[in-house]
Amino acid sequence: MHNASRFAEGPFLAVKCAGIPRDLIESELFGYVAGAFAGASKTGRLGKFELASGGTLFIDEIGDLPIDVQAKMLRVLQERTIVRVGGYQNIPISCRFIAATNRNLSLAAEQGGFRRDLLYRINVITLEVPALRDRIQDLPVLVEYFVEHWNAELGKAVRGVDLRLLAILSAYDWPGNVREVENVVERAMALAKGEWIRQEDVPGHLIGFPDYVDAQGQADSPVSVAQQHCEESLKRLYAEALRSENGNVLRAAQLLGMSRATFYRKLKKHGLSNDVAIMRLYCHI
Repeated sequence: MHNASRFAEGPFLAVKCAGIPRDLIESELFGYVAGAFAGASKTGRLGKFELASGGTLFIDEIGDLPIDVQAKMLRVLQERTIVRVGGYQNIPISCRFIAATNRNLSLAAEQGGFRRDLLYRINVITLEVPALRDRIQDLPVLVEYFVEHWNAELGKAVRGVDLRLLAILSAYDWPGNVREVENVVERAMALAKGEWIRQEDVPGHLIGFPDYVDAQGQADSPVSVAQQHCEESLKRLYAEALRSENGNVLRAAQLLGMSRATFYRKLKKHGLSNDVAIMRLYCHI
């Protein structure tokens, strides 16, 4: 987003709210004047908003921002000016503002932990990044990327992950998302003795996780085969319903006796969301 924007020539600064002590976060964001508090620099200091001028400021974990700082953040975003800690002068700022959080800010606002007016102000364009467990098809690509990365870092020549192990890892829930994948691959790369990462190279809880893995570590037990066939049949069912109704989601949902919202969830789960737009395009040609 930064590189594709009109601020691309400017700096990109990132601030992680959770990593800054509560009593310092205001001065970190807005800066401070000389003598603003005990231990302050004699010359004062620019805050991240000023340092990001002409570029992009990325606020990570904005849900952890103290409530009193949230009020000042709202004022900055509305008026596009900041006042340094201990100062009185309004200083114009011009930068792109991007925020990220792993919290449900709407729920936090209802519970009084996040200002609702600030939520409305930052919720201009929202991009939801699904958890890895909801896009497990990305796992092989991520593993391949991290293998290449750690080959360069560790001076190794590992070719990849054993296919049987990859099938097992695809059933894991990955609560730590991409960061957990990176850590698992790094560990495996350090322990791997051959060209391929194998079961003995990854933590034991990953191997024992999938219910469908049998005692020999096989990923092709009768239960898993039946489950796979069932999922494939359901995917074909939803795809055929779409085709029969020329991509009309409402009619396809009615054909299968389910609500439109439920059908959309089924399409997303089975990777058919893009088929809707494609079928509609073909229908209009």
